[in-house]
Amino acid sequence: ALSERREWESWIAARGENDSHSRQIRRLQGLEEAGGSVRFMAADVADANAMRQVIEHTESQFGSINGVIHAAGVGGGSRIVSQPADEAPAIRRPKVQGSRVLAQLLRGRDIDFLLFCSSFSAYFPPPGQSAYAAANAFENSFAEYCRGALNIPAVAIAFDAWREAGMNKDIVVPEGLES
Repeated sequence: ALSERREWESWIAARGENDSHSRQIRRLQGLEEAGGSVRFMAADVADANAMRQVIEHTESQFGSINGVIHAAGVGGGSRIVSQPADEAPAIRRPKVQGSRVLAQLLRGRDIDFLLFCSSFSAYFPPPGQSAYAAANAFENSFAEYCRGALNIPAVAIAFDAWREAGMNKDIVVPEGLES
């Protein structure tokens, strides 16, 4: 969650422009400077009541929802043989349960799209990423299920890692592997 809007400039002044929270604030301000209307809300995408409230608040401020981008995810993980029992479900939860919650709440609505931001890891999982890869494979299949069984215009795009945004934006890359 971000701090209150009235505290943004003091946050940035105290922690600097390179702080991850400060960068999020600057991105939201950039959207507004470009003419966008921004309302930041923090909620667990896998919590149906919390997401229902997000949808209600969004519609009360902006009107009907035309499209939804589901880009939540938890990275990390470890080899299956050494993985704690609670790790894999926690990694899968935002993508698997979150996708199901959004489909439940959007079913029957006249939306243009529901975009699941999946990952290339669903097809070529890196070592130690089995839970994350499985969650993305679920999203790929679930988008098809949404289109066929639920009549929701859903699509999943299997993105590669982005340096500019998402889970990899703050990752330290060894020298020589930047490209």
